[in-house]
Amino acid sequence: ELILPKEDPFQIYANPLLAPLFQMSTAYLGDLCTIREGLHKYSAEANEQELIPSFQLSKLSAFHCPSTEMIPRPKSFNANAHSGQRILLRKTGDSLICALVKDPSLCLTHQNCYVIHAKESFSPKALEVLLNSKLLTILYQASPCGQKGRPMAQLRIWGLKQLPIPDLLQRPELQLELCEAHKDNRVDDFLLQLWKLSS
Repeated sequence: ELILPKEDPFQIYANPLLAPLFQMSTAYLGDLCTIREGLHKYSAEANEQELIPSFQLSKLSAFHCPSTEMIPRPKSFNANAHSGQRILLRKTGDSLICALVKDPSLCLTHQNCYVIHAKESFSPKALEVLLNSKLLTILYQASPCGQKGRPMAQLRIWGLKQLPIPDLLQRPELQLELCEAHKDNRVDDFLLQLWKLSS
């Protein structure tokens, strides 16, 4: 897996105005969660006699989990990756768009999405709010993986894992405050404030 260098943030971000945010961080998105590919082989050797639920990802939008449909059960897949409280992140495009799946039941996710599980120390709801923030999309677009405005752009797992986050956001009480900030439409201001307090 390719790891971006952290010593020189100006070589990492195309926009030097964003570099201090990386420089002030010792925590990264990959510290908060695991990110997996969706299922690539939906129809390969599928069992037509047994149906299994699958998300209709064309209907995924920020904070709105898509509906499901029944499909033939694929021969093999990682059940743990497709169950439990998790976040679906749209893989295609140049912006971070995701929704929290609250139902832990097994439901397959196609390769057009990443499946994200928050680590035990981090709130899944707070992770959903963080990923949908304008600030995190701006940081991603300014990184080497950005592809801003590019047709057929796709998010990259290694680029997502290297996104900086405010160190203080790892505290449970501040994760609750982040969720409250979402209700008041002040998430980006809250994140920037945490970065200033962390420096």
